[in-house]
Amino acid sequence: MKERIGALVGEQSQYIWCGTFHSIFARILRRHAEEIGYGKNFTILDSDDQLKLIKQVMTELQISEKTYKPRLFQYEITNSKNHMVGHREYSALAGNDSFRKISSEVYREYDRKLIESNAMDFDDILINFVRLMKEHEETAEYYRNKFRYIMSIRTPTSLSMRRSCCSAGSTAMYAWSEMTINLSTLSEARM
Repeated sequence: MKERIGALVGEQSQYIWCGTFHSIFARILRRHAEEIGYGKNFTILDSDDQLKLIKQVMTELQISEKTYKPRLFQYEITNSKNHMVGHREYSALAGNDSFRKISSEVYREYDRKLIESNAMDFDDILINFVRLMKEHEETAEYYRNKFRYIMSIRTPTSLSMRRSCCSAGSTAMYAWSEMTINLSTLSEARM
């Protein structure tokens, strides 16, 4: 993709950031990791690593894989993070549901181990990017000025964005200052 852009734009393409939302957000997070309590060399867990960590947490909490499949917890955690529901809020929402109470324990310990290990899972890249932009106005302002427009070939399914410029088929251009990332009906980040 970057080569194709280079062929079209020429030398100016060296200033263009090209990648997935996850890769660009991870790049920004690496530059500003300390602002949200991480080291710049944080690790990103893929879904297999995430599942291994969940199994480790289950063992420590003495939760049998025969009773609860690790993928159930993985689904609950991923689904919660995609809706910007952290482990504290998840715990509060669990109510009297026994599975959700156990899930909240797994989620809490899973998050604790991630932070302790200076690691993020794939979902944390989106959450922590939103957090960085919401909590650090100077950083948000820097990127609003740096990237006046964002062109997206395909928006990620976990994000919805308000189009503010133009749209042509599946290609849309978004004004950074007008971009709204909405990961749930509970939480919205305006950048």
